Amino acid sequence: ELRKREGTSGIEEKALRKAIAREGS
Repeated sequence: ELRKREGTSGIEEKALRKAIAREGS
C-alpha cells in the first residue's frame, strides 16, 4: 500500500487539498 500511495500521493494530495480548500472557502 505504501508503494501505491507513493505513486498517487501527489495526485491524491492535490485532489484532497482542492477539496479541503473548497470546504474551507
